[in-house]
Amino acid sequence: MSVLETPPVKPGTASPKAQRSRAVAWGLPLGVALAILLAWQLAETAGLTPRTIPGPIELVQWFVAAIFSPQFLTALWQTISAAFISFVITAVIGIVIGTAAGLSRSVSLLIGGVVEFFRPIPSVVYLPLVLLLFGLQINSVIILVIGGAIWPIILQTAAGVADADPVLLDAARVYRIKGAQRLRSIIIPGALPFVATGLRVAATMAIVITVTVELLGTGKGLGGIMSGAYVSGAYVNLFGAAFTAAALGLVTEQLLAWVERRVLHWHPSSRLELQ
Repeated sequence: MSVLETPPVKPGTASPKAQRSRAVAWGLPLGVALAILLAWQLAETAGLTPRTIPGPIELVQWFVAAIFSPQFLTALWQTISAAFISFVITAVIGIVIGTAAGLSRSVSLLIGGVVEFFRPIPSVVYLPLVLLLFGLQINSVIILVIGGAIWPIILQTAAGVADADPVLLDAARVYRIKGAQRLRSIIIPGALPFVATGLRVAATMAIVITVTVELLGTGKGLGGIMSGAYVSGAYVNLFGAAFTAAALGLVTEQLLAWVERRVLHWHPSSRLELQ
């Protein structure tokens, strides 16, 4: 079939090649995961794993029972709500700071040292001090999520703002487009893919930090279930809550990736997926 005979692809529809690539991208990790679970179950059945580690079948049975448990659903909601509130606040602060740093070299130099100093430090290090000052409340989770998840948002936003297309900026100067209009029509659209990447990284970090704070400090949410299960020796509850937290992070990342593809459908990186 020649190029002229190739059937057209409808706008917004992935080509057969892109569909095959997506199938491989989803099918290969799924196949590996199923193989690992099968090997894990066989090892558990044969008694090759420690008695404290439950098998996949036991974990599935636990989860089926847990989704009908008010205690589990309450803990899950506590984790989701705390992580979401913390993430939104972190995103707003990070985007504002990152935008200022990308627009102004003075601001970039001013906060550059602060970012490089605090970014490698795990936010859990501040947990005793934060709990001492704010107690076992959501304020503690918010502060620690900000302290741990804000850096990728700041760095990505600043990079995106500073990476504005110079041709478009020159055209804006020619047509005397300045201030808020230039920011809204040129800089922000160009920076959105960078910001989206920072938000995806920060969202999963927010869940990890929230569960960690619950585990070590507040005793609520999925972390609280894990902490109580460890003390009581109910290891199936411990692993079940841990895998639930991992699944929550995976779902969050995929949801944000889906939103990113829909919002940034006009960007070249999104159009390439349809070819």
